[in-house]
Amino acid sequence: PKTLLKEFKLRLLPGGHVLIAVPNPESHDAKHYEKYWAAWDVPIHAHHFTKRSMIKMMEDAGFQHLDITPMNMDSYYISLLSEQYKSASDSKSIKNWLNAILQGFKSNYRGKKDNTSSLIYTFRLA
Repeated sequence: PKTLLKEFKLRLLPGGHVLIAVPNPESHDAKHYEKYWAAWDVPIHAHHFTKRSMIKMMEDAGFQHLDITPMNMDSYYISLLSEQYKSASDSKSIKNWLNAILQGFKSNYRGKKDNTSSLIYTFRLA
């Protein structure tokens, strides 16, 4: 992350914005699926950040936190993949689809605006 943050600072003008979309390990579906949560998908996501750790890392690097936006549709997709991992079956199973829809809904409902399966953070270079 430190190398990437340095690159952001080199390329952005003061006041420039950065949008970062990442999975949220504090979401309902992350807690529900635990080790089967599809968004642990290493090596794509080598690091996972809580809201607090993401904001602190960015503020320590000289960015101002502006907003968090939920990625509501991601909750359904990640839940479907997680159902597949959990049951060791393919996505054609109607049970997997129904469970994924239910868990995706729960994740979005319980997560409200800032605790869904995936989040988009908006920062400004100070």
